[in-house]
Amino acid sequence: MTGNIETEIKQLISKNSFKKLYAYFIEKGSKPCVTRQVNYYFDSPDLSRHYGSLNIRIRLINETAELTCKVPIRERTNKDVISSHEYNARLSPAEAHQYIEKGLSAADIENHFASIPEFQSYELYDTICYGRLRTTRIAFTIREGLPPLLMDINRYLGTVDYEIEWELEQTDDALLLLNSLFTNLGIQKAGKAEPKRMRFFRALEKIRQDASAGR
Repeated sequence: MTGNIETEIKQLISKNSFKKLYAYFIEKGSKPCVTRQVNYYFDSPDLSRHYGSLNIRIRLINETAELTCKVPIRERTNKDVISSHEYNARLSPAEAHQYIEKGLSAADIENHFASIPEFQSYELYDTICYGRLRTTRIAFTIREGLPPLLMDINRYLGTVDYEIEWELEQTDDALLLLNSLFTNLGIQKAGKAEPKRMRFFRALEKIRQDASAGR
């Protein structure tokens, strides 16, 4: 198991703004690096924990599978920056598909992440998989010495959204750079910055509410 603190700038933008930013980076000579990944999200059978403190997912990239647990660091999170403890455990593709089909029990989660200090503060619970979010990720190196800026196209539950992520330790200068770029290109934010998991479960909640209302 590996662990680290993940700190990322996150912005939702419109499709047109996404295309404008992509074209700008291409014009400046930055070469895109494209990867595709699929996130599968887990929650309790009564769907009561998805706004809680533990974020459990399985991510598939090509032939690799990874189980991730994220624990938010609320004091380091604001409207532009999301920070969390992230712990990853490698799975075989067969293990991953078994969990996706049958769920992750509390014992499974503890088996993979028993050494996480934060677990002492939270009650573990059985989970099932509620669906997937597919991401086309385009990475651009826009300044030497900084990690690549990530442009994500996300598809889930009949929804498509467009997102900018930038994972780095020092966010202040990067935010100034990104906001200046948005201003120069006339790019507006398209909503509150939220984790992909949160947006997935909000969409699922709306689908269920609409179904209950007979829409």
